Amino acid sequence: MRSLLERESRRRVERSMTQINELVDCVRESQLTSLQTIQRSKHFYSVLPNPFWITERHLANILVSLGVNKSALDIYLRLNLWDDVIDCYQRIGRRDKAEAIIRDQLKDEETPLLYCLLGDTTDNLEYYEKALQLSEDKYPRAHKALGNHYFKLKEYPECIPHFKRSVQLNSMQTDVWFRLAFAAMI
Repeated sequence: MRSLLERESRRRVERSMTQINELVDCVRESQLTSLQTIQRSKHFYSVLPNPFWITERHLANILVSLGVNKSALDIYLRLNLWDDVIDCYQRIGRRDKAEAIIRDQLKDEETPLLYCLLGDTTDNLEYYEKALQLSEDKYPRAHKALGNHYFKLKEYPECIPHFKRSVQLNSMQTDVWFRLAFAAMI
């Protein structure tokens, strides 16, 4: 899909958003009855497109990159993509709403991701420790968050073990490698 490739380009992101928005509008049930839409989408399914919700998620991601967080939030809420909903609430300054959603999700199931998101929202390190406890010390995001916390405080000896463990579990984190190297040099 050309529009997915163009979303990374600053010059073409608006065209990408318009194209994906048109796809989403064409597939919505209210639009499916028009003859024009039926003719336009005659061969659309022969190319094995993504599921509809993934296309809508791409649209919401583009809206976030453009700073249109409220519209993206509406899409994420409709799709029940809670990690993205939480991220949007944090971006618009509604940390209280993000925390409430996380706590509601934790009532259903406790996962390391939810505890990391709660730690991000409340800036409480205990939740990262809880995520590590749930994952039996195998969740790189929690180690990365703890390492970033100590890195921001310029407590470099404390951040090094967390960054090391994070890259042991997931070596494809260039930002963690960079911070680990910087902390080790100091």
